[in-house]
Amino acid sequence: MTQALPHFGAREALGLLTWLSVLIYWTAAFMIRLEGLQTVLLPVATVTLAASQLLPPGHPTPWLSATLMQVHFAIAMLSYGFFSVAAGLAALMRLADRDLHHPAQGLLRQLPPLLALEKLLFSTLALGFTLLTATLITGTVFAEELFGRAITWNHKTIFSLCAWLVFGTLIWGRQTRGWRGRTAINWTLIGFALLLLAYIGNRFVLDSLIRR
Repeated sequence: MTQALPHFGAREALGLLTWLSVLIYWTAAFMIRLEGLQTVLLPVATVTLAASQLLPPGHPTPWLSATLMQVHFAIAMLSYGFFSVAAGLAALMRLADRDLHHPAQGLLRQLPPLLALEKLLFSTLALGFTLLTATLITGTVFAEELFGRAITWNHKTIFSLCAWLVFGTLIWGRQTRGWRGRTAINWTLIGFALLLLAYIGNRFVLDSLIRR
């Protein structure tokens, strides 16, 4: 009996990233105070999961049957999950910064202080960057081990490396030049956009628009 190939595409990636982001938040909530963030995270997660169901099912992914590539895939998804949380924190920081000189209303009133959000942002970025580095390394090593070829310079690889450079530069700037505030917010959102283009954006075009 032939074993069915695993399927994965934009739909599955978006849903998985949403669940990972929620899991990361709840795990972190046991260690640090994150009161107020759930009032924003949970509605966004609900909308994102609903949106993912509007996309068509993913494409067959034979390489996911290999154990080594499953390890690579797990590291990559964890990295994406941490960067998703970081992007959400950056967006909240932008809203909080905009209302800094005005009394916060609604959900913003329940958020942690801006400095606490910034500290949490860079902790999340550091974890995501470490995992992204491991993703690029394992992707290169395992591809050569399994398929007999080194790194392929396709659009996914290029966008992933660009995101790695953006996040690496941001962390370096934080440690050496004290980058913070709007600079940190903008670099985080740019890096996350590059990551989305690296895989989910590509799969959305192929699975949903071109129907490949």
